[in-house]
Amino acid sequence: MHLTTSGIATVRGHQVVRAVLENHHQTRLAVVNFGGMLQEFSVLDGYERVNLITPSTAMPSASGYNSSALNHVIGRVAGIIEASRFVYQADVWNLPTNYYQHTLNGGPHGFDQQMFTMTTDANQGSVTLTYQAQEAFDGFPGDLLTTVTYRLTEDDCVHVTFTGHQTKQAGVFAPTLNTCFQLGKTQDSSDWHLQINGSQRLVVDALGVPMGLVQTEWDTPLDFTRLRRIGRLPCGGVTFIVPADLKQAAVTIVDPVTRRQVEIYSNRHGLFVGQPKDTNQQPAVGTMMLVPQNLPNSVNIPEFGSISIAVDTPKSYDIIYKYIKSK
Repeated sequence: MHLTTSGIATVRGHQVVRAVLENHHQTRLAVVNFGGMLQEFSVLDGYERVNLITPSTAMPSASGYNSSALNHVIGRVAGIIEASRFVYQADVWNLPTNYYQHTLNGGPHGFDQQMFTMTTDANQGSVTLTYQAQEAFDGFPGDLLTTVTYRLTEDDCVHVTFTGHQTKQAGVFAPTLNTCFQLGKTQDSSDWHLQINGSQRLVVDALGVPMGLVQTEWDTPLDFTRLRRIGRLPCGGVTFIVPADLKQAAVTIVDPVTRRQVEIYSNRHGLFVGQPKDTNQQPAVGTMMLVPQNLPNSVNIPEFGSISIAVDTPKSYDIIYKYIKSK
């Protein structure tokens, strides 16, 4: 495994470092320590290098702010927390808001805007990022040391592991990677083919806040239980319920023109599928967000599952991205 690191920018007085791993197939993984960004997951297709991640040139701005957080680590809690409020162990926690009256993807001081400490290991094919979140800064209960490990394998998979270590008091922990894909020459991602390992989706309000209800999709435009053309997704995207199982794909996406295919495995029950918006706030063509995560607003909907983390008891989540060139 080949490894290189380089300084690429300065944000808020800190150096932004890019680490690049390349395996014997010349598949590359590039990680940036600002926001924990996955900047590149690229493959050689014939003589063409194709970055499966979009935007491939995503960089922090001079201010360090990236409002979309595409391909960044998001947390402490990915997804929405209704009314920026939840009750935990009999205490009421009021969080900073950043999406109308709600808290989205960790709030205004979430992981996507933070500088991580980076270490690398060429022998293991890994890049490890760490960040110490503090209650006094982001408003979540307790202090949380988060470690994100990216690993590139020789069979063209990217493994991402999120580990939290909570101190001072128990809290909540459910970060993820806000991944957005581009598979090649089919410019309109509505023509891509999609298969989701689940037929249920969350029912949400106009702002995307889950209402605690699920709807089953059979023989509808949102039934992706078999591989089929995506078409148009609802504005704001859809969260599906999938098996929390690293041995079966939660989602498969294929560009029928290039035959490039990505499978995603996750040990969490949620999968957000949607399109990011362009600079004119219109759905961006040729891209698709596929985000494994815990079910959003689970802190207020117990049926969605616990995301609690105990003091001095590490908790981990995993995601695997697998590239396949279909025949």
